[in-house]
Amino acid sequence: MKYIILFFAMYICLTDVSLNAGDTQKDYAATVDFEIVPLSADIRYTFPIANLSSETMYIHGISASCDCIHITYYPSQIPPGKKTDFEIRYLPEKSGSYAYEIELDSTAGKMKFLVTVDVVERGKPKKLNLQFPLEMITRKLRAKNRDLFISPKKILNGNQPDFGFTLVDVRSAEEYERYNIPGSLHIPLFAVKSKPFLRGKRVVLINDGHSIGLMEKECVEINNRGVDAVILDGGLSYWKKCGGWIEGDFFALQAINILAPHTYFDDKNYDDWIVINTQRSVSVESDILMPNAVHIPYETLGGQAFISKIAQLIERHDQDYVLPILLFDLDGSSYEQLRQAVSKLKNANIYFLEDGIKGYISFLEKQNRIMNPSFVERSEKGCSNCP
Repeated sequence: MKYIILFFAMYICLTDVSLNAGDTQKDYAATVDFEIVPLSADIRYTFPIANLSSETMYIHGISASCDCIHITYYPSQIPPGKKTDFEIRYLPEKSGSYAYEIELDSTAGKMKFLVTVDVVERGKPKKLNLQFPLEMITRKLRAKNRDLFISPKKILNGNQPDFGFTLVDVRSAEEYERYNIPGSLHIPLFAVKSKPFLRGKRVVLINDGHSIGLMEKECVEINNRGVDAVILDGGLSYWKKCGGWIEGDFFALQAINILAPHTYFDDKNYDDWIVINTQRSVSVESDILMPNAVHIPYETLGGQAFISKIAQLIERHDQDYVLPILLFDLDGSSYEQLRQAVSKLKNANIYFLEDGIKGYISFLEKQNRIMNPSFVERSEKGCSNCP
């Protein structure tokens, strides 16, 4: 992710705009595509900003001309050399294709941003007695700091790493023993910044492609300590997909792209995820828990049409970056078939949600019992004050 560099404070105005096929996005400081979302979606997006000037930036005010866009947070001022962000919340009111133009206004001038979205109507889902609050699954979207990531393709020489890089595996010792890149060093993530022998070297931090927030935070700190560090985009699973050699336990390697529910929960706020529901029909549970999911039914379409639709989604994104795609079904029973079907997809890091949507529900319920033991689910009849 490249930080949106603003040398001024901001005033936001969002309006519907019409875009012709020949229009370009070169006049926009940044664009975000929410892609296909249901009418019931609740989307939050965080725009990172930085003041690299020598003067404090002051925000005059903020307004939105579209009632479906809500400004949930913005800073009153940005000190010189500091980074911060502002957040919007999108609650669609009707189906259709929309583009919202954001205009930022300050003492130093104006800057425009573009937000696009396709809203589809799936009908109103019935109420469920969920054992966790819906706030747990609300996504507060934010972008990766792309400057901190490097694709495996840029450091691979055949199936071996280029000798100009020092590969540092930051996973646990147990995970490293299961499988690793031959020649990589094992150093726990928190300890990398304290290793003086890494200073002045080009270091690539390696994990399984998860825990993005923690990896970004530590990578910035490591760079501040004099180490030229980047993160392996897509982790070991995408390294393997690009032809990079990994040695270790065969069976553990077969499960390298199975994503545990708690891992997706931790990383779900990053805006580059493409989530695909492969079930024959959209269940009530999946519609509520994965409102951002695109429905591409594998059994109904068949292998070739299924792959073609996913490839079309991939083409809509920047081909210079690794694109994480999460596939899920009801309980994980179809993953062997899906794994074979998607094996040839390029420029995408394919994951499978462990135990499907049922596994995700089970995790959320257990997590809620830990975080909120006094939680009591609402009855299907609603609360006593509801009409």
